[in-house]
Amino acid sequence: MKIRRWAAVLLTLLLLTAAACGGKTAAPENPTEGEDMTQYDLKAFDLDKCTAPVWDGVVCYAEAAFVRENEAGAVEPIRLLYDIETIVSVRSADLQTVYTEGVDYTVTDGKLVVVPGGRIPVLPYDRYYFDVYTDDGLKTQIPAAADTGAYIVAEMSKTDAGMSAWCLAVTYTHKPATVLPKPADRSDVFASLNAKLADKQTVRVAYYGDSITYGWSATALAEIDRAPYCPSYCDLAMDALEAAYGVTVERHNFAVSGQTGEWATAYVNYSPIVEYAPDLVVLAFGMNDGVGIEPKAFRKNIRSIVENLQTRLPQVEIAVVLPMLPNEQVGYVQGTTLRKYQPQYPAAFAADEEEWNENGVATVNVTAVHQAMLTRKVFQDTTSSNTNHPNDYMHRVYAQTLLRTLIGR
Repeated sequence: MKIRRWAAVLLTLLLLTAAACGGKTAAPENPTEGEDMTQYDLKAFDLDKCTAPVWDGVVCYAEAAFVRENEAGAVEPIRLLYDIETIVSVRSADLQTVYTEGVDYTVTDGKLVVVPGGRIPVLPYDRYYFDVYTDDGLKTQIPAAADTGAYIVAEMSKTDAGMSAWCLAVTYTHKPATVLPKPADRSDVFASLNAKLADKQTVRVAYYGDSITYGWSATALAEIDRAPYCPSYCDLAMDALEAAYGVTVERHNFAVSGQTGEWATAYVNYSPIVEYAPDLVVLAFGMNDGVGIEPKAFRKNIRSIVENLQTRLPQVEIAVVLPMLPNEQVGYVQGTTLRKYQPQYPAAFAADEEEWNENGVATVNVTAVHQAMLTRKVFQDTTSSNTNHPNDYMHRVYAQTLLRTLIGR
């Protein structure tokens, strides 16, 4: 529909005005030498800091860093997304415990070094990897992708910190650098959304996806309810829009844990979305599909959902979120891997992008951002379970990628 392009052109002046009135940028481009850096410390959940893009600025807020022994029983220096220039704080994942430089950790060659005998919890290797897989229903172990062995599963709950028990939240400054690909700005595609935001109209949003979009394992999820009480990525993004534009974003979560794009194609499963009549649908499957659904089939399923929603809701705009990557070292069955087709999904949709963009649809490529992150960080830095659920830090990256796609922030 060419009218969307024309609407996007007319919207330009409105967007410039809205941007001038938007929320502050939480990541400074260049902190002043000698400045009091404690102002950048993340002591509790802060919406501005948690949605500050990890690809911009020179301050990283509460970046997750998992701490475990290697096979030799040593803790190797931890490489973060960027080389550390100045440490602002090193805290526990819940932000409640502050660790001391020189006592609990040091910094060497831009990496975080855990001091032996300090207070930072370290996961022993024999609790991380098991020579023999003991099937307890994935409560504590998951089979290795190799023919033998198993790895820890430790999902967070109200009574158990899970993997976060051995995860730090590191706030630090770094030199300007380009580590991650900046997600595409598709604000012109979401012309109606941006017009409503600029005009301070109420926006109605529907989430439709699997357990990640349901909210696992964001600490604000009702089933978890632990500090620092970070919302799931969809709510993080919508809260950020409310704060930046002074609007109300009504939202309803139709996501169902464990489901796939194939399940989602059945009208009975998305008819409540049609009845809800949202302005925007955040459509996010792929994590569970990627274990066994080839890219061509996955694309067909997602296109079916998109086309059927557009038929029933002609004015709706749709953000198709492509997932983070799961742990390639494990599988639900010995000798298989959770990470099979997910890396191929973005390419499967490349040919659809131009057609979709003309009709108010765009992909949100979290996959590419996560792939780039994993060239610097280990998978365990981004997971709540050691399988396929994001921790608070990765929920924040999801939200930042969604915001960049929707409004160009």
